[in-house]
Amino acid sequence: MKTIKDIVKGIVILDIDDLEEFQGNLKDLTEENYNRLKNEILADGFAAPPFVWKNPKGQYCILDAHQRKRVLVKMREAGIKIPKINCIEIAAKDRNHAKRLVLAYTSQYGTMTKQGLYEFLNTSDISFADAVAIFRFPEIDFGNMALENNEGLSHDMEKNQDEKKKNYTKMQCPSCGYEF
Repeated sequence: MKTIKDIVKGIVILDIDDLEEFQGNLKDLTEENYNRLKNEILADGFAAPPFVWKNPKGQYCILDAHQRKRVLVKMREAGIKIPKINCIEIAAKDRNHAKRLVLAYTSQYGTMTKQGLYEFLNTSDISFADAVAIFRFPEIDFGNMALENNEGLSHDMEKNQDEKKKNYTKMQCPSCGYEF
């Protein structure tokens, strides 16, 4: 019988300057998404600890949190105090294993669905407009949502959405210009 190996070493508290970039240009951060992430960090604090690997030279290489580090550095440059942050140290075997973990953390195995997003939002006090304005959902085409007349959504969810509309702020999709 196979046994799953736990490679989490523990928590280390580090200054953002101690976090070494490791993924290169694997991902980009647009200005729009920078602002979304910055606003989320300002609103909720730094709530998702980076995963790091301590390489043989003793440097803490980022496995998951490159964009968050970029945002924190810019925030510090703008005069915002950035505390030391809790990081989760991962015991990668070597550089190749660490790079594989970067890809694993960057991959999105689950796919968000329109139905799932509506169900989740309808059981919270987060409005659809706020969710679209604050967060990023690349797998959902919001422009087509209205065109499809909420196809596949249950009657209760459509009714609940209508009741919540009065709380919406008028928004416009930056990609297609659709207003909702």
